[in-house]
Amino acid sequence: MSKFRYSSLEPSKNEIRLLLLHPRDSALSALDSPIRCSIFHASLDDNHWYEAMPYRWEGEPTEIMVDDCLLNVSSNLVDALRHMRLDKTRVLWADAICINQKDSVERMF
Repeated sequence: MSKFRYSSLEPSKNEIRLLLLHPRDSALSALDSPIRCSIFHASLDDNHWYEAMPYRWEGEPTEIMVDDCLLNVSSNLVDALRHMRLDKTRVLWADAICINQKDSVERMF
């Protein structure tokens, strides 16, 4: 499976990335169902509704599925996503996912 690659944000459009947290697989338990997400760009000028995720930046590295690709995040973030997952898709902002942590310029926005 390929690694997730970030597409560039458009600063002139005042863009951020938002995370769609998809519901768990109903055939599996909450702990056994893998975390599946999608990312989309949204302009802050358009007043998108989203929830900012609280969690601690600790834990062992683990992988989640983002747009059918693998992304490394902390186990604490995975636990938070599991607890926030509902029976419907949820729009979230989690800095470790929505900001390209390998892009020093983007981290300063």
